[in-house]
Amino acid sequence: MEDDGTSSDALASTGADSVLLADAEDATGERVPVLLKPMLSVETGGIQWVPEPYNPDTDIHKLLHQLRLWYPPMLNDVFRNNIWDAAISQAVQRFRFAHGRGPVVLDIGCGTGLLAMMAARAGAAHVIAVDSFPGLGHVTGEIVEANGLTEKITVRQCKGSELENLSDLIGAERCDMVVSELLDHTFVGEGMVPALCDASRRLLTPEAVSVPTFGSVWVALIAAGVLDRYRVPIMADEVCAGAYTALVPHGLLPLRLAEIPGGFEYRSEKVECLKLNLTPSRLIEVDAAQENCLPVTVSRAGSIDAIAMWWELEVDGANASDADGKAYSSSVEAERKQGLQDHWKQCVSVLPIPIEASAGSTLHVVARFDGVTTLALDLVKHDVSGPRLTQPTSRLWSPGRAFAATCPMRANTYATVFAPGNPAAVSGKNVLDISDGSFAGIEAALRGAATVVCLEDRPQSRALLTERLKQNDCSNAVIWAGAAQGEPWNTDWGPIDVLVGDGYYERLAAVPLWQPLNFWYLRTAVNAILSDNAVVVPGRVRIMAAAVQFQEEAYAQAHAPVGSPSEFDHSVYQQHRDMTKGARVSARLFDPIDLWQHDHTLLTEPVCCATLDLCDAIDWEHELAPQHCQVTGSVCCKGWVEAVVVWAEYDVSLPDGESRVGFTDYTTERRCPDATQQSVLWVHPRKKVDPEARAALMVDCIVDVAQGDMSFDYQIQDKQSSSTGKT
Repeated sequence: MEDDGTSSDALASTGADSVLLADAEDATGERVPVLLKPMLSVETGGIQWVPEPYNPDTDIHKLLHQLRLWYPPMLNDVFRNNIWDAAISQAVQRFRFAHGRGPVVLDIGCGTGLLAMMAARAGAAHVIAVDSFPGLGHVTGEIVEANGLTEKITVRQCKGSELENLSDLIGAERCDMVVSELLDHTFVGEGMVPALCDASRRLLTPEAVSVPTFGSVWVALIAAGVLDRYRVPIMADEVCAGAYTALVPHGLLPLRLAEIPGGFEYRSEKVECLKLNLTPSRLIEVDAAQENCLPVTVSRAGSIDAIAMWWELEVDGANASDADGKAYSSSVEAERKQGLQDHWKQCVSVLPIPIEASAGSTLHVVARFDGVTTLALDLVKHDVSGPRLTQPTSRLWSPGRAFAATCPMRANTYATVFAPGNPAAVSGKNVLDISDGSFAGIEAALRGAATVVCLEDRPQSRALLTERLKQNDCSNAVIWAGAAQGEPWNTDWGPIDVLVGDGYYERLAAVPLWQPLNFWYLRTAVNAILSDNAVVVPGRVRIMAAAVQFQEEAYAQAHAPVGSPSEFDHSVYQQHRDMTKGARVSARLFDPIDLWQHDHTLLTEPVCCATLDLCDAIDWEHELAPQHCQVTGSVCCKGWVEAVVVWAEYDVSLPDGESRVGFTDYTTERRCPDATQQSVLWVHPRKKVDPEARAALMVDCIVDVAQGDMSFDYQIQDKQSSSTGKT
């Protein structure tokens, strides 16, 4: 097959958790659909896109796995479903009363068709439901059919902006009502505003109503010590006197503030920074792009660490019980009433430095909405005309990279292993860093390395690293794009004496267990430029596993199999979802979770289920059999196993020849932010365990180095019964 129709730029910016649907020319010259599946490149490291045939009748599950993190929690959210059902029902009934007929309804971003089916059940004359996610239209059509609504709902897989010829589809020129839940943590990131504006111009009647009717974004200043881990190191000239610009990448970091270790405190009252009338005719009449400078009065003296942000929706017809008319919200306070919402969280913009403020003093939050999908927040001392950010480079940081730059565990590890007398002492030696960000390389440069070469294959990473090297005056460090990017190795950099990295790769962030494998592939790819006695830091990776119970039972329930939300049968969706997991589960299909944000208990002792020896290059000359390991971890306390968590620990060598954990993707002894997320397999139904019943977690792990993947199965056993990962 040739010409998959997907640009190289798009592939270069797509993460390892995605599967792309494209088309290609087969041997007969016919255009056929293909899946582009991400795999680790075992020869060069990084992602390679492997085409495979795609049959929409049998392969949809390969696309739907990308929805696993937020669709089940959203469909399982009873409060959310009831809010939308009541709002849609009342809006339809009001239209019927006023016009003597049911409305024609447009559902933009319909997902599984839940809102469309609510509208049909309420008495809509017809519903046209659209969603652009590949393969979802087919599944939604099956769900609609299973619920007996094919005569009332037309499903199309496309963007709302691509929908044309309504009269041919539904016999009406325009729709009378629009429903949409194109939301993300920031409220605007999924493109609700441009979607509704386009629909108002082309697809809706002038009097069309919208569910929801209003949306607003609120901010408050907060203190939360744990956010120190996500402060971005800044250039001296990046922040002018009086400007405290939040520098978390893309502006905002999703968090459940109620669950963060150590808690948080409000330092101000809440302030509305953005309000949008979502009635299509009203939204299109104004320039949605706006910048608001809002005075914020400090209500409690102390340190300010971040700007917290959340949204509130006025969902027409469902707000009678709320005095302020806000029926649905992502705020901390609303969650106490609405129940846990793992699909919507609060966001924070972490300030580059904490600031002290006295009670009664006034700061200003500047909120900039581009009218499309981006909302950025700045905090300034004075007003909108005050000093601003002068350098944009810090906005290139990801949360994981920001954490790594401020992680005491990593800093202490580098300081120890690079010191004189250690096997990896770097003074006067040539060093190569092969992880994104090159933070170990910068540490080596500061400790007297002769030359430090930083492998950064992404333009964004090179721009960020250039500023970091300048900031630290690392004249002995150079940036290398890599042979795979067309830049050959410069022999002036000499053979490498110390190979370093922390195993973090931005594009692999959604598949944490691929990151140590990727380090090993890169380490093998550069083997020819290493000296005979080169030291590799870290020298070994251990893949660890344990059984987990969450303090909030609702968290695991949110990720449970989907049944019949609002009494609409979703068994078809669940069947497709179950097909992603065969007898064994690939590392790519685990859920990446920030466990530090959720209070939890390890019910079993952590067990090592695989070991990668990074000191030795992979021997591609001989056939590599998959590494197969079965281990058992005893239950150490009574509880309910709700998930199995898997993570990586990186070992470093010490002068006495021993090795210890240098850094880890999961800190078991306390809830602490981690640079890398953990990989979770949910256990449904959950399993009760007790040490007195000799309960244990058995993990079966296969590391297939030749194929670039790990796969897992598990059993939870006691003397009476067992629960397996195949369920």
